[in-house]
Amino acid sequence: MLYPVSVVDGLVHNIGGTKLALECKFIQTLKGGCPTGQAVVTTQGSDSLIRMYPRIIHTSPPFYNDVDSFQSLKQCYSSSLTLAFSFDDVKKVACPLIGAGARGFPYSDAIAIASSQVLEWQTNERDEIYDEQTVAFGIPDPTIATQLVDALASNQ
Repeated sequence: MLYPVSVVDGLVHNIGGTKLALECKFIQTLKGGCPTGQAVVTTQGSDSLIRMYPRIIHTSPPFYNDVDSFQSLKQCYSSSLTLAFSFDDVKKVACPLIGAGARGFPYSDAIAIASSQVLEWQTNERDEIYDEQTVAFGIPDPTIATQLVDALASNQ
């Protein structure tokens, strides 16, 4: 989507500032944006994000009631993780609970998809270069975070 909204994406855009906004506008205008289920990369934009992250991966999740929304949300994780870990300097990826904000996925569905996709990616895509890589979810609500931890533990 590449537009700021009132979720994690909006926070990243606000902190990333004008430079990040211009990069997203470039991707939107000249490259056709980021289709649902796909991922694109930008720089961090502002100095605040530069100190924390080497780059920002953006994905466009589907709306909950879209056709094939579950498959498209799974593809968001696959595309994002593959792109993020394609850079040699990336050892850890910080990830929100994709789709659970403005896209309307119930937390239970978003958690089920997130846990299954991270574990599937770990099983199918990992080799020697991935041994030290980590996906860290940033979920401020302790109840939702616990549900994700439980889902990850039960799916292993």
